Amino acid sequence: MTNRDGWPEATSYLLLLAAIPPLLLIPLNHDVVWQLWIGREMTAGAQLYVDILEINPPLWFWIAQSLNVLAESIRAPATGTLIIAFGLTIGISITLLSRLISDKRAIQRFAVYAAVLTATIVLPLNDFGQREHFVLIVSIPYCALIAARLDGKSPSNRLASAIGLLAALGFALKHYFVLVPLALELLLFLSRRADWRALRAETVVLGTSALTYAACIFIFAPEFIKTMVPLVRLAYDSYNVQFSEQLQHSFVGVYLFAGFGFLVYGWPASKLSQALIVASVMFLGAYFLQQKGFRYQALPATGLMFLGIVMEIMEARLRSFRQRAGASMLSLALLFPIVVAIASGTYFNSKRIEAELATEDLSSGDVVLTLGANPSDIWPMNYERGLVWPSRHFAFWMLPTFAKRTSPELEAFADRVRLDTAHDIACLPPDRILVSSTYGRSWEGVRSFDILGFFRANKEFEEVFRQYSIGHRYGRFQGYDLVGKIDRPDNCRPRSPSAQGDIGAS
Repeated sequence: MTNRDGWPEATSYLLLLAAIPPLLLIPLNHDVVWQLWIGREMTAGAQLYVDILEINPPLWFWIAQSLNVLAESIRAPATGTLIIAFGLTIGISITLLSRLISDKRAIQRFAVYAAVLTATIVLPLNDFGQREHFVLIVSIPYCALIAARLDGKSPSNRLASAIGLLAALGFALKHYFVLVPLALELLLFLSRRADWRALRAETVVLGTSALTYAACIFIFAPEFIKTMVPLVRLAYDSYNVQFSEQLQHSFVGVYLFAGFGFLVYGWPASKLSQALIVASVMFLGAYFLQQKGFRYQALPATGLMFLGIVMEIMEARLRSFRQRAGASMLSLALLFPIVVAIASGTYFNSKRIEAELATEDLSSGDVVLTLGANPSDIWPMNYERGLVWPSRHFAFWMLPTFAKRTSPELEAFADRVRLDTAHDIACLPPDRILVSSTYGRSWEGVRSFDILGFFRANKEFEEVFRQYSIGHRYGRFQGYDLVGKIDRPDNCRPRSPSAQGDIGAS
């Protein structure tokens, strides 16, 4: 590649760099902010799955802890540090990809990079910073590596190892994601059976990384296996939705247009397109296996299908009417997610007005607690304003299950939730407790449930709650304000400086 031929790479880096300042202004959603909050508390000494009861595996929070350490060392907001880290990861992904498509013409490479920037910045704008966003970014060079091997190429071990290591960070975020490298390996085996080798640089790195991560969980986060996995199996199913409800996001339009388009067009000739589409289908399988129907969980399926279509159309000859007709339908599959992403815009919390009204008289460093099942009742608004969160839970996600059924195991879990909450309140008394409503999809099928009554059934909770008096009503929230003094127990967990109002991460 000559210096003149390097303009597509240089231009893509400049476009990425230009995108960072406006991205630093976008709001991050409650899940991403919770990740950063956990990382900050872990930096202060809190123990994940002991002091903070998070339902997801630890890798994402170890990464968040590193981001918080970096943010504090350079005195920068953790949110901005995360956004820049994602931008850097996109740049690394493009760099690795460029080594695998250097034989393409300059204009083709530029089209590829433009598509990658669209898929990794524009399409995920509403859910920027989610785990699925990250795995989308790091899957792209891995798909390109498999495509190179499908073409009979032999990328260097150094390049393959780097791509494998980056991809391992993404695939390890959820166990469902293992479907992707397995399916790509099957594609490679079926396509090049005579030349296929199981032990290659990227597969060795993936396997070693998986074993290392598993060992780290058992060594550094054993309570995830001992405590959280049983609790999630016991009580998290209220967030599951019917199959039909999972078909209510933009990926459906993408897959409909793409499905009909490829049915008319035929199987893609581009090896890169093949690898991207196989990975997309596996991520779609992961979406359905999770049974939650959250929009962000379909991000990698949508993004990789988008890229797969771009790669095929870019190199298509379109000799027949059938191919031209198919390509036209595929073009609609490209436009659909872009239109949806632009129309959706950045993250917006529909409960923001009520949450801000309920806390407008509180200042940075004041403590607020919501008793409800939905984390977006108060997150990320509390984090943005520097309000202190006292609970070990993101939200009381188990409440709908307690309302729907009972068992000895659930009763024991309910007692633990009440007792833990009483302890958290005593350790860091909220200036205001907001009791939320039983509205939302996780509450479907529940006729009535007294959230406050559930907690007050515990004598320890009732004892601390006596120090509160009923306050104002704020839409879905009933407020209770601290009027008395609560004795602080001795065994309270370590707290970050946010308990004094210095969050350093808003």
